[in-house]
Amino acid sequence: MLTLLASVFVLAGLFFLYGALSNLLKSHRTSSWPTATAALTSVELKRHTASKRATYEADVRYTYRVGGQSYEGSTLSVGYGGSSDASAHEALVRKLESARTVVVRYNPDAPAESVLIPGISRAHWFLLAFSLTWLVAVIGMITTAILGLQSDASWLDRLVVIEGKTAP
Repeated sequence: MLTLLASVFVLAGLFFLYGALSNLLKSHRTSSWPTATAALTSVELKRHTASKRATYEADVRYTYRVGGQSYEGSTLSVGYGGSSDASAHEALVRKLESARTVVVRYNPDAPAESVLIPGISRAHWFLLAFSLTWLVAVIGMITTAILGLQSDASWLDRLVVIEGKTAP
């Protein structure tokens, strides 16, 4: 049972790590994607409340053309999501609301995939750090558990006695 539980925690850590590295690499690639001009069609600050705690998120819609074909996008940045930092999301929405057109970066292999904010953000590094910390902690706990199950009697095997005492 303990082995199964440990395996689940290690697999979860590997899943987090895979997601973190995938987002990090994809975010990095967006910086070199070609650009187009996009028209903003909708900008809104969304507020989500759960357990008395609010998170905020900028919701954006835009249209752009690549090679004569029209596309609609809604991605601000790879991995972008809400947070409790209302002022940051409000500032982002204000900046978007003040613009009619923006630069969009699109995937040259799949032009329907696009972002308004290219590159790696703090959130990508945070997810990577969380994933690595999770794996190190889980592996540390597993190692500690395995070592805790071993007997200290192994010292006896390493003790070399040259001459023994005689019994009285």
